[in-house]
Amino acid sequence: MYIFENPVLQRELLVNLRTNRAFLLLAVYQLLLAAVVLVAWPSAERLDLTSNPQSAQKLVNLFFLGQYVIASLMAPSFAAGAITGGAVTVNDCVPEHLQALIDKLRECGFSISTDASSITLEATDSWTSTDISTAPYPGFPTDLQAQFMALMTQAEGTSVVTEGIFENRFMHVQELVRLGADITPMSQVAIVRGKAGGLSAAEVMATDLRASASLVLAGLVATGATRVNRIYHLDRGYEKLEQKLASLGADIARV
Repeated sequence: MYIFENPVLQRELLVNLRTNRAFLLLAVYQLLLAAVVLVAWPSAERLDLTSNPQSAQKLVNLFFLGQYVIASLMAPSFAAGAITGGAVTVNDCVPEHLQALIDKLRECGFSISTDASSITLEATDSWTSTDISTAPYPGFPTDLQAQFMALMTQAEGTSVVTEGIFENRFMHVQELVRLGADITPMSQVAIVRGKAGGLSAAEVMATDLRASASLVLAGLVATGATRVNRIYHLDRGYEKLEQKLASLGADIARV
């Protein structure tokens, strides 16, 4: 479990995927992709994909799907900067893989700059809510829906979160409500009424990988000490997240 006090993020975080479990996941994905190519595509198509654009496009789609998953694993790093009003730089990434998230954060009013391999986010004095609807790549990723919902609990205004990929993806809502969030779930849609500083510490339970990340983010801005239980869900996708957040100035510990 994690327990931490409300922090102020002050320093940059330089995330290197080569030291992260995500890099191993990418390697495994690429091996699986190679196996799919050998099994699923006829030998003639494998030898010269330029002669079969349709098969080539299948490979391109599979490749970007894997990159999209890996990029999504980095998102809590700069989401932490957004929700606490800090500044964060994430290195060794491909910004266009998270363009949908970047666009939504800019709609909210955050300052974001990118180059070929990094994303820098800086919070502004005032930012507002926005709506999201998850969709296949290059749409807004369902793997970031829970984290973005946590962010919207601190936005001024009402946001509508629509889950367009999976059913039963709002299990984190009841845990965010324990922290004081004003959220109304309705099947595939959730209405979030944000209020800066409106969360208070509570003991909450992670229900899956994405939900656990959203609870950690919410705990960063909740008044008092928040305890997140069942963090084995978190460890399935985010390696040493508490160390990364602590390097930003968060008062967080694994107990």
